[in-house]
Amino acid sequence: MKTSATGINLIKKWEGCRLTAYKDAGGVLTIGYGHTAGVKAGQKITEAEATEFLKADIVKAENKVNQYDAVYHWTQNEFDALVSFAYNIGSINQLTNYGKRTKYQIAQHITAYCNCNGKKLQGLVNRRKEEYNLFNLPCEDPEISKYVIGNTYTVKVNSLNVRSGPSTAYQKAIKTQYNKGKVVTCKAVTKDSKGNTWIQLNTGNWICAIYEGKIYVE
Repeated sequence: MKTSATGINLIKKWEGCRLTAYKDAGGVLTIGYGHTAGVKAGQKITEAEATEFLKADIVKAENKVNQYDAVYHWTQNEFDALVSFAYNIGSINQLTNYGKRTKYQIAQHITAYCNCNGKKLQGLVNRRKEEYNLFNLPCEDPEISKYVIGNTYTVKVNSLNVRSGPSTAYQKAIKTQYNKGKVVTCKAVTKDSKGNTWIQLNTGNWICAIYEGKIYVE
């Protein structure tokens, strides 16, 4: 996958562009749009050179995110948000726990990365919030768009498990299964790492709405 204009603009916004080398909040020599490789004190570049550095650095960040695409099948918004994250942090290995976390868990951990040298920086807090919002912004996914937050839907199968999170990896709610005809209200909607669609209930638990293309809730 490649970063869209939305993702590039997000990176530009938070990195800013400085044509003379400076030390960032972590004390690292930086120039252009957050470029750090081979930067020397007093170095100056042009806007065109800053753009070339940006393009090369984005490719590196894209590679970090693309290595997990086979696991997660990123949407464009998820990809753009994570490229911005990787551009700033260096990778998404810890964020994804090396591919072991669900998308829902990844989203919940994005905002934890806002410290530099042990201190919380408001700029990073704001950046992580925007990345989190973009990550969770639905794309034109026909399965996701079937479910509108606040609307009610009907279970179409018997013995539908209720779980504590949006994946079969989460525990089943004790003695709770929904049968055909049960009406539920959608509080949130997401997909797991296998592309199955889940909706959150008012209780905070989750049920699988579409599994391997089969509609369980409609």
